[in-house]
Amino acid sequence: QEYPEWVGDPGMEGCRFAMRNRADLTEALRGLDVPALVIVGTFDGAILPGLHRLDGLQRRRTVRFDRCGHGTSAQRPDDWSHEVIRFIRDVEAGSPLGEDSIR
Repeated sequence: QEYPEWVGDPGMEGCRFAMRNRADLTEALRGLDVPALVIVGTFDGAILPGLHRLDGLQRRRTVRFDRCGHGTSAQRPDDWSHEVIRFIRDVEAGSPLGEDSIR
């Protein structure tokens, strides 16, 4: 996806270069045995197409924020904070994490 408004911005161009050229370590995630929280927007064209690649995470909770794009913490900060706190509390309590919800 191209963003003409970023052309010439050294910070954004550097970020895009790093993202395009980094090693893909997604397969290594399958070996992790740690709780993971994934928060994604239902309109996030950057993350949603590859979300299925995280299916191997055994202790994962995925929360989709309805009508949000990329950057859910900025679009719905109160809901985002609530989900992070709820996740931490559930991890500490030993509650199941395997839910997949739309909020």
